[in-house]
Amino acid sequence: MNRLLRSLAKSLRAAPQAAAPRRDTSVRSAAFTIAEGLESRMLFAADLSGGMLAKFNIPTNAAGTGYQPGIVTAAGGGANGASSTSDGDDTIERSHHKTLNFTFDGTISDGLDVDMIRFSARKNQHVTFDTDRPLGSTVDTVLRLFNSAGQEVATNDDGASPTEPDSLESYIDFTFTVAGTYYIGVSGGFNDGYNAVTGAGDVTSPSTGKYELIAQNYVNPDHHDTIFTFIDTLGKTDSASQEIDSGTDVDVYRIKVKAGDKIAFDIDADVNFPLDPLDSYLRLFDDNGVQLASNDDGDDPTEPANMPPGPSYFEYTFQEDGTYFIGVSGKGNDTYNVITGAGDKPGSATGHYSLFTTLLNP
Repeated sequence: MNRLLRSLAKSLRAAPQAAAPRRDTSVRSAAFTIAEGLESRMLFAADLSGGMLAKFNIPTNAAGTGYQPGIVTAAGGGANGASSTSDGDDTIERSHHKTLNFTFDGTISDGLDVDMIRFSARKNQHVTFDTDRPLGSTVDTVLRLFNSAGQEVATNDDGASPTEPDSLESYIDFTFTVAGTYYIGVSGGFNDGYNAVTGAGDVTSPSTGKYELIAQNYVNPDHHDTIFTFIDTLGKTDSASQEIDSGTDVDVYRIKVKAGDKIAFDIDADVNFPLDPLDSYLRLFDDNGVQLASNDDGDDPTEPANMPPGPSYFEYTFQEDGTYFIGVSGKGNDTYNVITGAGDKPGSATGHYSLFTTLLNP
């Protein structure tokens, strides 16, 4: 190529001077065409390699982040892989705008497809995001929650709503500690590492299909599952009978004690419902909601072992005077937040029970 340019330049110098009353630009144009072609090839090569573009003063992109080097593929480019060429709503800049509470009907149309939805949240606002599959859809969804900078703050795959059976649907329960603009992304299974700012980094999901995304303020179906909504106050030697009527149901009781009190907490079957299959879980909290003790399948030493199966029992010696709380739930629902009522997981069984408290050192 350099030899060709030198040859053109030599031709220009060799042209007769008398024959130039007007400028012949054809050779000069040819030289510039070759030079421009060389620059285009250099630009293209630099683009493929992910380097050298800065020397050509390539401007920053719309997001203000500049060129993002990566591998160019038939489907697109990016720092981590491909992006869907037909995906016009896969970044925070191109997201759909919605207002909480909202329902969004979408389709994962191909393996690289991502749907991004924008919304605003208040400080301490408690929101749930739930994907459901309409009749006939088999899509396996992934949910990802991003802040205004496109940073992931929560994600879920195959976590159904606590009120629904396990499935390939997804569910996020989130309390926003900072007010602002947020984004929720929906994609097919395994496509869970894409860049919410650039749209790059998709991996091909084997799952496509229709879905419904429901985003709404948290609705607590249980009215007695926090220290503020407890059922009743128990004495140091007392009893109460209730029912765990759903997999996420929690019953909270209050008890007031003195420092040094040693109290036994025992769950037994309700004598009026001896065949109920409740497999219980028992937790004790202080008035800040901090768990102090818990038990699953513990036996009261005065009772036959595991008769019936699934009771709960523990003894606790209190170090300080104060008010404390006892939580009763089904086995498996053992990580709920007794302050907010959030964090329930479906327990293994439902049924009636009796809770007994016994002061052991009167």
